[in-house]
Amino acid sequence: MGIVRIIKTGKGMTKYKLKMNLEGVVKGTSKGVTKGMKKVARMVQHEIRERAPEDTGFMKENTFVKAVGGKKPRMEVRSPYYALFVEKGTVNMDAQPFITPVIKGMRRDIISRIAKEGRKETERAIGKRRKR
Repeated sequence: MGIVRIIKTGKGMTKYKLKMNLEGVVKGTSKGVTKGMKKVARMVQHEIRERAPEDTGFMKENTFVKAVGGKKPRMEVRSPYYALFVEKGTVNMDAQPFITPVIKGMRRDIISRIAKEGRKETERAIGKRRKR
């Protein structure tokens, strides 16, 4: 399956679920992990938009990365439905991958940044308890 799973939402958008094992990272505080995921999501969104092929600019402007917390934290990339055809190609068009290479290239950085925010928040929480 790989680290990127593609799901059609039926709302004219394609959702890419980024499958990364963040469960070990989550054992820190969820507040720090969520904060880290939001920061990383903005960074990944910027990179994807930079690499997106541009014709009218619609796909570039309407590609968003969202951090989703909870028991199974993840990031989701939402983009116009035809981004899938651009990413994977068709019988009439060569693939122009712009989402998968960003995620694969930033994979280690994504996990380490989320873990760093989790550690910071854990240290803050421990520090507050010691002051009581």
